[in-house]
Amino acid sequence: MPPIFGYICPYNASPEEEAADSTQRARIEAYAKDHNLNLHSLFADAAESSRLPWFERPSGQRLARRLEPVSHVIVPDPLTVCHTKLADLLEIIESFNERGIVLTFIHCKVKENTFCTISTVGDMGETCIRLLRFMVDWKKRDRSDAVSEGMREKRQRGKKHCRHAGYGFRWSHGKRKDDPKEQDMIANIVEWRDKGFSFNEIAAHLLRCGVVAATGREWSPSRVRRAYYSELQRRATVE
Repeated sequence: MPPIFGYICPYNASPEEEAADSTQRARIEAYAKDHNLNLHSLFADAAESSRLPWFERPSGQRLARRLEPVSHVIVPDPLTVCHTKLADLLEIIESFNERGIVLTFIHCKVKENTFCTISTVGDMGETCIRLLRFMVDWKKRDRSDAVSEGMREKRQRGKKHCRHAGYGFRWSHGKRKDDPKEQDMIANIVEWRDKGFSFNEIAAHLLRCGVVAATGREWSPSRVRRAYYSELQRRATVE
């Protein structure tokens, strides 16, 4: 028979923690009995460990050391027991599948007062993984969209939205301001370029003269080129 382990961890430290511990234990023991499973060990972590990744917890580490191919791990509920993020849970399930380890959640809430058992093997396991991947990707896109929208709003309001204010500008108290000194230098770059000098020649001249950009870095050929095209774009927009 493959080794079968149970794992519990109350989600919050509260006066009800002991009751939650007892309830989780009872559910695992009842499940094992109903399915004629011989529970080898039951690992338990305290509530203060609940916000740590599963296998960074004291008992979680002990469980990890006992796992081997064809092991079976039973937990009450994935959302409140064995992970802190959906991405963590997905990584755990995929790792278990690669090692032939079965993970069973015996008290998953699907709606009010309705619970079900989910296993990570077979068709149910494949569906679970696809759903988790979708949710993880959706959260990433949602977070990225929120960040982009926040940056867009700040840019429209003229507030600091990135590290570099742009060639010829600087951040001052969170607002974008003209940098006259650098704007004069960029005007010279445009003039020299229009006279036929290459970006390499302009950068070499600035280097010989000891001129640096507003960031304190030297005017490299690539920086000269970016400043040149940035200024052309700015002038076209103004016109």
